[in-house]
Amino acid sequence: VVIAGHSAGEDRGSSITRLRLLSVDGLSSQDVVKPPRWNPVTTPVFSPDGQWIAFVRAEDYGDSLRVVRPDGSGERVVYASTGGAGSIERTHGMQWVPGEVDRIVFTSHTSGSAYVISTQDVSPTPEQILSRTWWLGGVTISPDFFPAVPGYQGAIAFPAPSINGDGSGPALLSVAYLDDSDQGLQVDLSSLVQATTLTEGVATPAWSHDGLEIAFLNRNTTYPAAGNRLEVIPVIVGETEITLDEESVRTLYDSSLVDGYGAEHAVIHWPTWAPDDSFIVFCATVGVESRGGRAYDLFIADSIGSGFVNLTNGSMRPIYVDWNPNFDFTQE
Repeated sequence: VVIAGHSAGEDRGSSITRLRLLSVDGLSSQDVVKPPRWNPVTTPVFSPDGQWIAFVRAEDYGDSLRVVRPDGSGERVVYASTGGAGSIERTHGMQWVPGEVDRIVFTSHTSGSAYVISTQDVSPTPEQILSRTWWLGGVTISPDFFPAVPGYQGAIAFPAPSINGDGSGPALLSVAYLDDSDQGLQVDLSSLVQATTLTEGVATPAWSHDGLEIAFLNRNTTYPAAGNRLEVIPVIVGETEITLDEESVRTLYDSSLVDGYGAEHAVIHWPTWAPDDSFIVFCATVGVESRGGRAYDLFIADSIGSGFVNLTNGSMRPIYVDWNPNFDFTQE
């Protein structure tokens, strides 16, 4: 996997974050990008072929979207943003368009919208695909072989608060079809489906590689002391529509059951599936750093819900993670 975070014992206030490859047994690692002290990196994501890692780096003027080879070579700036619409500052997440190495979808904290951007153009301009009306805590696109409705090329899942009709309700897990035509990537909101029983607040969804399940963070915003949960919901694919099987949601990780940190402060970040969908890795808070701020560890959970293991146990503090689709990381 690739992680973004800092080593245990480092002063997080100094923003010493880096990209690092980590074996899934948590025993070996190597740096990919170690930026200057005040230019932390976040949200790394592997390209579908495993040959590139996209990430965001804080700059003096704003944030930049960059790509780099897993061995640390070939780093370049794809897009530099200075705030405003289309800014990649404090993004809620990124994903390469499935099956491609030339387009990335990201969500903007600044505008609250989702965009698609080319990684190949010299001066790319982000194209909006979801507006601020749909407040986004991350987006995930179905796999490129997903059996979607004729006329569409896939589907996109995202949190959308719409219970009260004015954007004031909790974020519901939502799915809509994608059209990828000559006019670019477009979301058909007329096909929107929502999991209306998951009303505690959903964030950071992640579609499985077989297209049949979505992992997500279920945040208990009504009763914070009850903790946050990493859960999985089955996706039912019909001949003409997609539905979410709300009666079959299963919990993989419950922060209220983990010792060492108050559940009301717990945070779970960035679930990512193994290439064969057998496991999910994610970051979760386990306490407070000696110099302040939340302390994170990297966890791995069996995707059927039989248990989880802490991979880092304080040896490093990962905040973001993504799994290498080639599943072939080795450390000499």
